[in-house]
Amino acid sequence: MTTEERLSRLEGAYEQVDQRLGDLTQAVATLRQEMNAAFGASRDELRGEIGATRDELRGEISAVRDELRGEVSAARDEIREEVSAVRDELRGEIGAARDELRGEIGAARDEIREEVSDVRREVRVEIGSLHDLMNSRFNNLYLLAGGAWVSTVGIMVGLFLTT
Repeated sequence: MTTEERLSRLEGAYEQVDQRLGDLTQAVATLRQEMNAAFGASRDELRGEIGATRDELRGEISAVRDELRGEVSAARDEIREEVSAVRDELRGEIGAARDELRGEIGAARDEIREEVSDVRREVRVEIGSLHDLMNSRFNNLYLLAGGAWVSTVGIMVGLFLTT
């Protein structure tokens, strides 16, 4: 085989390879376009599903939040009512205890006043008896002092007369 024949065969093979490479390039470009379209469609579908799921979850969260708010509000109202009832009950018990204590304090005050009055009477009686005792002692002293004075004057007069 001559070089020309070889060259022509090589040129034919090159053209076939070139044609196959062109076909392959075209197939890759088509595949790339199809893949991009499929990815775009998948991305759009995924975005739609994510958006729908997000909206659904937001709705569920909102419903749960509203339900919880209602339950918390009801519990708060119930607690307020119970606290109010306990407060009213305690006010009543404290009022009754205060009245009872005032009564006991009044009775104790009256009892102490009676005891003070009794002690005052006893002290007045004792002071009166002490006064009487002191008067009798002072009277005895006056008599004794008077007797001593009379004796002293008598002695002086007797001494004067004897001299």
